Amino acid sequence: MKKILNILINLFQKRYFFQMLNKIFLMFFDKKPKLSNDENLRKINQLKISAEDFLKNIDNNLYNEAIIETDKIIKNSDLETNIYKNIKFGGNYALEIHYFLSRYYKPKIIFETGVAAGYSSYTFLQAIKKNNIGKLFSSDFPYFRLENPEQYIGIVVPNDLKKNWRLEVLGDNKNFEKFRYEFDKINFLFYDSDKRYLSKKKFFKKIDKYINKDTIIIIDDLHNDSFFFEYIEEKSINKWYILESKRNHIVGLILVD
Repeated sequence: MKKILNILINLFQKRYFFQMLNKIFLMFFDKKPKLSNDENLRKINQLKISAEDFLKNIDNNLYNEAIIETDKIIKNSDLETNIYKNIKFGGNYALEIHYFLSRYYKPKIIFETGVAAGYSSYTFLQAIKKNNIGKLFSSDFPYFRLENPEQYIGIVVPNDLKKNWRLEVLGDNKNFEKFRYEFDKINFLFYDSDKRYLSKKKFFKKIDKYINKDTIIIIDDLHNDSFFFEYIEEKSINKWYILESKRNHIVGLILVD
């Protein structure tokens, strides 16, 4: 009952109203992807490879650093989130992939959608600190089943890392409008926000001119639909992979040519 009340209270906040209505609409009227769920899952399982093998082949020492650093990040983050016993925080457990690629390619502009408690944000910002170059732009939308949900967004991110961080919480479309005047190109894109198929299609269309063949892209939640496979086909992308992390988390990766 309390969750329903929180949703209703937050629904009628002016700055969130239309975004929440859109989410409710998509619950019932989302488009169907090209592949069925079974076909999509079968393809993922056939094509997935070990992130450990893949990344070690690029730079073994850097992979070991990525494991050490992200083990610390997860430990610190879990200590922070475990304080809130009644809240289930989302945690992204492909963190060594994010860290490794950020350290290896040293992107100037990293754009992530979907923050939640901030595990991936923490990881990107730690890599930026090590690189001594880069800025993270993070887009999120509050989890409205909670009371005052904004207070939990990015709570695991240490204060000393926030100088290289821009966070907005009005939903991907509005957030991107705020961000887009601050860069000409996205060097590294991590998509982990709205899981609905149509939302992904709209977002990638919106940001299309800010990404090119040199942009690294990671897409999470491949099991939800076949968007990843459709996107690489549409863009005629050859250098793509499905990686399974050390912590059994699967993501789709598009690398620079």
